[in-house]
Amino acid sequence: MPRYNVKADDEYACFSSIVDAFITPFMPIEDYEKWREREYGKDTMPLERANHMPLREALFRVSLNKTDAEIMDNLREAGLLYRHAPVEGTE
Repeated sequence: MPRYNVKADDEYACFSSIVDAFITPFMPIEDYEKWREREYGKDTMPLERANHMPLREALFRVSLNKTDAEIMDNLREAGLLYRHAPVEGTE
């Protein structure tokens, strides 16, 4: 399965080229390594040797075949955007 490790501000997330979306939130490297170990088990290779993708490319690929709402939802789930709360008086 084509997956890529994407780094942003010293945190990592996993990006899947099958769905062209982030499949994990960004997290500190220690947590990300634990996730990788749970996900891949004994087949886990060192992060330095695994597939990587620049954040800019991942963001571009998220935008290719998704609606604006789907893009924003995926970026929020990945922790790249804050969840928005209703502005007082606009509900």
